[in-house]
Amino acid sequence: MASTDTINKYFEGEQREYLIADMFNRIYRSNSKEYNVDPDVETWYNAHKDKMQNKLYNEYISYTYDEYKKLNSTFSADILSEKAISLKDSSEISIGGLIRQRSGHPIIIDHWATWCHACIEEIILGKSNTEKLEETGVQFIYLSLDKMQDFHKAKQKAIELGIENYAYILSGNFDTKYIKHLKISSIPRYILLDAKGNISSTDLVRPREILSIENFIKR
Repeated sequence: MASTDTINKYFEGEQREYLIADMFNRIYRSNSKEYNVDPDVETWYNAHKDKMQNKLYNEYISYTYDEYKKLNSTFSADILSEKAISLKDSSEISIGGLIRQRSGHPIIIDHWATWCHACIEEIILGKSNTEKLEETGVQFIYLSLDKMQDFHKAKQKAIELGIENYAYILSGNFDTKYIKHLKISSIPRYILLDAKGNISSTDLVRPREILSIENFIKR
């Protein structure tokens, strides 16, 4: 991947700003390990923030930096206390409780809803990779963002998809601190937590797009 110096040398104007903003997003997604750039994200951000002529790229860089700061951190106490309801037995559990139940394992949280056709399609198409990931110890949580009045509809769909043992409906759906913290405005959306419950990715690729299970586990 080209460095900032290379971009500045060979590109200018809108194209240059797009490439710089895109590079910062890639740095964030890789946690700075895969690219030939300065791994000090703080230094990079301070050198480039608010320097783009197009304010949209400034906003994009700021958004990416905000997402980067969430990495390797846990959720706040008020977020961890928010409730979800099991689609299997209607029992209530906190977000923190869901994470603690899976302590010691990486966790992928799949945000879905019955009205989201793409979400359901991804669960079906990603089944093979999901099973392979589960064999390595990765735990899945399927968090429905349906309205509570559609609980039984969500439960039936979870049963049809074979995910009812790991499926919950989030009390408050989109209007929760959890969703606002992750800035989830569209689904499907996947986040990855490490074995300690810290955020490893706020926008993970779709499970069926994980081409190498072995490399994913080594991350």
